[in-house]
Amino acid sequence: MNIQTIVSRINNPLNPLVVSIGTIKGGKRFNIIANHVEMEGTIRTHSREVRAEIEGHLRNIIENTAKALGCNAQLDYTYYAAPVINEHDHINNIVRNAAVKLYGKESLTPMPKLMGSEDFSYLAENVPGFYGFIGTRNADKGYIYTNHNDKFTVDESVLHRGAALYAQFAYDFLEEKSK
Repeated sequence: MNIQTIVSRINNPLNPLVVSIGTIKGGKRFNIIANHVEMEGTIRTHSREVRAEIEGHLRNIIENTAKALGCNAQLDYTYYAAPVINEHDHINNIVRNAAVKLYGKESLTPMPKLMGSEDFSYLAENVPGFYGFIGTRNADKGYIYTNHNDKFTVDESVLHRGAALYAQFAYDFLEEKSK
């Protein structure tokens, strides 16, 4: 599909980008050419700048491909959750120090960037914040599926650790602010 040229030709390969078409719906019978076809998909990136540019590239490719084939096309583009970027070093340091106080240095596990999206990004764009994982995945107990899998579940025995970390962070943050 021409849409993939956004990833392979337009986007800087140093900025991860995923363009996925998840559904294609059209027609009523296998032997009749459809009069109307609908495609739905998602865009995932770590870059706010890339995210802002994608709609224009997508619109250009869709409209010109349709025109070349003698068709009409309409793009309805909805901006869902932005990328979550833990960019507030001061907040990151407080959270990391709180985790070390409670659970030791070994509790800090570097994570690769993920291509997921999360509503938390709306908050973090306006208020300094931190998004992290507390370890609810547990292969020994069979908790191995990611959050968009229909088999997803969490190891609830570790949830108290997240609550304790939140409380320690709040205490440390407020103590620092009071100085």
